[in-house]
Amino acid sequence: MAYRFHILGIPHTITVKEYSSCAFTQKILKLCKLLKSRGHTVFHYGHEDSKVECDEHITVTKRYDLYKSYGEHDWRRAGIPKYQVDDDVYKTFYAKAISGLTQRKRPGDFLLCPFGTAHRPVADAHPDMIICEPGIG
Repeated sequence: MAYRFHILGIPHTITVKEYSSCAFTQKILKLCKLLKSRGHTVFHYGHEDSKVECDEHITVTKRYDLYKSYGEHDWRRAGIPKYQVDDDVYKTFYAKAISGLTQRKRPGDFLLCPFGTAHRPVADAHPDMIICEPGIG
């Protein structure tokens, strides 16, 4: 039986294999690939430059959003930026992910929140979904 999974990216990163300094980002990348290979429908919500195996990528953050929160931070050289869940990029991520889910969800769909409580605002806006934090620990 195939299911529908909506997977949230990490607001302060880009879901690409090169972003290896963030284990959560890599977990999302690999989970999308795994679920897709098993025949499930996969929606990824994240940065415009994400490269994820999915049925639909929903852009919820853009280069400008990261720049607005972290300036000229170069993640390839400096790794993960110092972030807070009330950064502008998080606020944008939450608003657009909530809206994107409203447009796409169906009864019985899963909402995967791999960043735990940092994804809670999106989960709280969609209590009708099956909400899960994959890969705890």
